[in-house]
Amino acid sequence: MPLGAPTPAPAGFLDLCSRSPDDCAEPGVALSEVRSQAQKLFWASLFDVTSQEPASVSVDGTPDRGPRFSPQFGSPAAEPQRLTRTPRHLAGNPASGSPSSTPVSSAVEPRLILTKADWDRIDGVNRDINRHIRQASDLRQYGVSDYWTEPTGRSPRGDCEDYVIAKRRALIALGYPQSALSIALVVTPWGEDHAVLLMATTQGEVVLDNLAQRIVTWDRTDYTWAKRQEPGRSLAWRSIS
Repeated sequence: MPLGAPTPAPAGFLDLCSRSPDDCAEPGVALSEVRSQAQKLFWASLFDVTSQEPASVSVDGTPDRGPRFSPQFGSPAAEPQRLTRTPRHLAGNPASGSPSSTPVSSAVEPRLILTKADWDRIDGVNRDINRHIRQASDLRQYGVSDYWTEPTGRSPRGDCEDYVIAKRRALIALGYPQSALSIALVVTPWGEDHAVLLMATTQGEVVLDNLAQRIVTWDRTDYTWAKRQEPGRSLAWRSIS
């Protein structure tokens, strides 16, 4: 996926990072620093201050309700962390194999080597969470327009970002590395903003989506891609060119 310029992270994501820095952890960065950085970026976004990173601050008094949604997906893969690291200037479109025209840096991007058992397990996570969470807007549930959290309670409800958080946490709990998972924002063919989870694999970046049961590579969707986390970095977001 060709990446463009740095862009601010979504305010709802930054709020999540402030409330739950574990969800935005980066190697070698203390969680207290993640929270502090997220808060600074959040306030910068409120005052329209140019920033290349994301931020957050918690919605007043919004509690978690009931036990955290954690469906049982079976045992983790024996070695789900198997991955290769491909230089970004060689990591092109998974369909065409051509190199990206806009490499973002000389850093390396983690890509998972997945077995058939891994694919079945990931597909099970995607389908199970899609089936168990019912669609509901943040405004209806929390009284605010944008609040990112994992759905909780006996009948979990949430919007697209909440499905993403639940799937991301479930995959990490099964042993898949956080660095291979990225959140992305898209626009649907009918013009609505939407969030999906990307997983970087040697077969391309695949999309886990609450609007589709089938997992496909990003370039086989009908979405217009807007922005995403920079691969391997939680608090750095890029536009998608």
